[in-house]
Amino acid sequence: MKLVTVLCLILTLTLNLIGKEKKAGPEWWSLQPIKQITPPKLEDRGLALNSIDAFVQEKLIENNLTPSKPASPRTQIRRLYFDLIGLPPTPEKIAEFEKNPSDIAYKEIVDALLKSKHYGERWSRHWLDIARFGESDGFERNNPRNNLWPFRDWVIKALNDDMPYDEFVRMQIAGDILKPGKDGTAAVAFLAAGLHNTVVGGSEFMKKTARQDELEEIAGTVGQTFFGLTVNCARCHDHKYDPISQKEYYQITSALKGVFHGERDVQDSEFVEKISALQKEINALQERLSAIDSAARGKAIKKRKRKPKSTQNEGPSPISRWEFDQNLN
Repeated sequence: MKLVTVLCLILTLTLNLIGKEKKAGPEWWSLQPIKQITPPKLEDRGLALNSIDAFVQEKLIENNLTPSKPASPRTQIRRLYFDLIGLPPTPEKIAEFEKNPSDIAYKEIVDALLKSKHYGERWSRHWLDIARFGESDGFERNNPRNNLWPFRDWVIKALNDDMPYDEFVRMQIAGDILKPGKDGTAAVAFLAAGLHNTVVGGSEFMKKTARQDELEEIAGTVGQTFFGLTVNCARCHDHKYDPISQKEYYQITSALKGVFHGERDVQDSEFVEKISALQKEINALQERLSAIDSAARGKAIKKRKRKPKSTQNEGPSPISRWEFDQNLN
């Protein structure tokens, strides 16, 4: 009885605390319009080289802390390479920067890395995680998606081309309407890049339920990606914490009801040429492998023919011998 009493008390306190938690409303800090903030004016700027550094320096002073010492040239260039392209610098690049660790040389390295194709490859991974990009459907069958890769390549190219963020967002929501064609179709694949349940029951009820689950997944991704809100939590009731009502949830899903999962073959002359060139290369390599295999087979057959006939059918010689003609007990 004592245990039951304690559990009931804990449950009551928990419910009271939950009820007192503040729900995010229109006045919530993250939902406010962006304002121009003036950086703090410091008597001693120290290592504060820009506005962001000024905010950091202000907090360091308030907490009686001192900045860390500047990193060595070797550490700086390694940080740049790993942060921007995810690959280490060559020993030659490190040695070159160590000889001339000037601000100009530093900026030149940054510019070169931002122009590298590896920049988009490195940072697109983070966006593709947000977009729940996967080259298979998931669920029980987990069928492969052979034609989703153009979306991946589009994200990489968008980052490498420094596409403005507002355009980046619009293209992924309505790219097929804004820019019909290869780019628009690839970009809008964002909406259907997530899980796709291909195992749906035969009844009408199961089909409708699966469709609503599908729309919830799409709406949830759009909400979390672009609003920073868990919109999908309002499917069954007004959101408990975020300022999203159930009505607003269904308004969002109604705007997305034209989105369906499906496969679309990529028929582009550029890609067809690349595939054709790769296929020729594969065929040439297969011919080389066949020639090597034939030569190896020929040598093996000749070696086998040189063996004496009397030994061809003999079994392997015994390694050890045991006799059990006595009582071993």
